[in-house]
Amino acid sequence: MGWLIFAVASAQEEACAPVAPAVLEGHLTEAEQALGSGADARPPAAAAHHDARCLATPVPPATLGRLAWIQAELAAADLDEGRTWEWLRLARSVGAGTPPARIPAGAPVHEVLAAGASEPGHGGPTGMVLAVPLKGAMYADGVPITEPRLLLSTPHLVQVFERDLRVSGDWQMGGSFPSYLLTNPDAETVRSVRDKGRSDLPPDSWRPRKEGTEAAYREWLEKHPDGPFREDAEDALDDLAWAAAGSAATELAARQYLHDHPTGLHVADARFAIEDLAYRKVMAAPSRAAWEKLLADAPDGMYASEARAQLHDLDWKAARTTDSAAAYHQYLEQWPAGRNVDRARQLEEERAFDLARRRGDDALRDFLSDWPESRWRDEAGAILGDVKLTDVTLWLDPSTLPAVAATLTRLLTEELTKRGFRVVPAPGEGSAVLRVTPGTEQKRGMFLVYAAVVLELGGLERPLVEQRVEAPMLPTDDPGVVLGKAVAANLLPMDRWCATPKPAP
Repeated sequence: MGWLIFAVASAQEEACAPVAPAVLEGHLTEAEQALGSGADARPPAAAAHHDARCLATPVPPATLGRLAWIQAELAAADLDEGRTWEWLRLARSVGAGTPPARIPAGAPVHEVLAAGASEPGHGGPTGMVLAVPLKGAMYADGVPITEPRLLLSTPHLVQVFERDLRVSGDWQMGGSFPSYLLTNPDAETVRSVRDKGRSDLPPDSWRPRKEGTEAAYREWLEKHPDGPFREDAEDALDDLAWAAAGSAATELAARQYLHDHPTGLHVADARFAIEDLAYRKVMAAPSRAAWEKLLADAPDGMYASEARAQLHDLDWKAARTTDSAAAYHQYLEQWPAGRNVDRARQLEEERAFDLARRRGDDALRDFLSDWPESRWRDEAGAILGDVKLTDVTLWLDPSTLPAVAATLTRLLTEELTKRGFRVVPAPGEGSAVLRVTPGTEQKRGMFLVYAAVVLELGGLERPLVEQRVEAPMLPTDDPGVVLGKAVAANLLPMDRWCATPKPAP
């Protein structure tokens, strides 16, 4: 019992007064309204997160789904893909997998959803059972549970009720149940098997039991080394030793118990206590090194599955943060059967193409050699000149001033014609679109005109040309003339795509 007392005092979050469901609903509504209006939704979201664990009744799954979506939206806004998916997994697990209608189509959380992620599987401590109150129940995410297994890498709300009263409520990650929610059935099993059919059980008046001290049990064993209650006395001494280790609540105390009682009734409890203390230490300061040590110390331990899931998520987050072909390749080498291997392969290929494109023609040819069946094969070939164009459609941003648009159209049409292209009003087969988006800005005390210039070819996902052209302008200058000349003079060479020779000068 000593360890249990310690665990309740240390593993549980700070005590809180019971919260009515209406209070939680109010904070959820406030957070949703703030997200819709652009206000700061974090304070009401944090209040709702606190309300949930202090709820006086089992949390309704639909209510928990609302909270999960709010937290997912906030994480996505912070560009934290890993944390976003943690909350999205919770939303899905409680039946709220469809994004709420209030979330606009362009919200960051939709981008995370589009990228996709697989489920991490279920896990939890082995060899332990839930310490459900005799006349109570334990709930995970609003549903009664009978074994300590939950979806990994996912936040879960675990609530304990005795009769109609709330005993505790805590958030936990995956199957990492705190020790005060678990118990080892082995000791009682050994006792029940040993006592079955016995006719010589100690009477209630047995003096060592009445005194309940180590000295009393040892004195009895000295006087009756082969007496009928020898095993009962030894069991009692074992229980007292474990209670003392639990009161100390340290790894050293648990290891000392294992040393002194290698075949004791509480060996499994002691081993779990050691792992649980190590796990709580990691959770207080999580890092890759800490998770690796936890896994190395107990590769088949209670928290091994959660440690592997956390290491996987850390490596995937690192790959997404670096966002390079090398980073995704490293992830694939570390986790050949990982949950994100399909996505990693796609991104490795795409980033390899991005890098090759920046490095030039030789790098693109190497890319085609390394990735002969790539989805970017046509893109790479087009950039290298595999396609030939005769017609170009000139597109100007509709917000361009009419006078500027007219001048730009005239000057760019002249330039494209010089380069051997026909300028046509609408794109057709074998033609491209030159998009020009002009603007003005001040930089370093100068007034500039600029244009974003993009050459697109139908059927390709990436433009053939992307560039920005800018030029200084005096107040008396014609912006259309200045910008038109700057774009014409600086437009990247397009000879490799020209299907007809340049007209004679």
